[in-house]
Amino acid sequence: MTNYGGITVTDCTTMQTQQALAQGAPYGFERITLQAGEALTLSNLGFTMLYVQSGDVNINNSTINAGESLTTGKPLELHSTKGCTAFVATAAVTEPVATSHQKEHYTVTKPWGRELWLSGADCLHFTFKVLEITQGNQCSLQYHEEKRETLYLASGNMELVYHQGPQPAPADLATLPLNQPTAMDVVPPAIHRFRAVSNIVLIEAATPQIDDVVRLADDSNRPSGRINAEHEKHVGNLK
Repeated sequence: MTNYGGITVTDCTTMQTQQALAQGAPYGFERITLQAGEALTLSNLGFTMLYVQSGDVNINNSTINAGESLTTGKPLELHSTKGCTAFVATAAVTEPVATSHQKEHYTVTKPWGRELWLSGADCLHFTFKVLEITQGNQCSLQYHEEKRETLYLASGNMELVYHQGPQPAPADLATLPLNQPTAMDVVPPAIHRFRAVSNIVLIEAATPQIDDVVRLADDSNRPSGRINAEHEKHVGNLK
């Protein structure tokens, strides 16, 4: 675990059944790795979303396949017949949480690829997303004033661009090569950019300030904040 300009980078090569990815964040975020035939119990974690990246998970007699997610407020009895990698985001809540199984997700097209909003566009507890950045592309050079985010490099190779000097000048930017599997915990106002060396997949959990993006540079000259036009071109909207 090493800090680069306010971004904590953790090598996740050592496989664990449960691995916490966010340290001291207002949300929970962890990777679940089950071997074929293995089971795991998750206690009541509050508002909970589980996303299956690969394999399958049988939860209380319902099968969640790769690319699908489950929202619940109940304890989870997990069992995998094929083995699986899944991600869980949680938040403490007092109100009841309805259980739902999502096979499609709100999808936002970006100049660099796309985002799958597992938590939808209006979740008040956190944002939970899958980012797919195509080879040779990069997101904005940006920072957040309040939003905290944790990302897990689930597939591919990338470069993390971060700020290491007193001013956000090009001379003060550095680049760190990263390979899967790696976690990045971005605490505001850390300056950052993700550059795809190959096609990459990032799993993100973050606080819910979706408009809090200050862009310092962008290959498509997009302004700061949420780009409403991108959200009008969705596929599989669950709202």
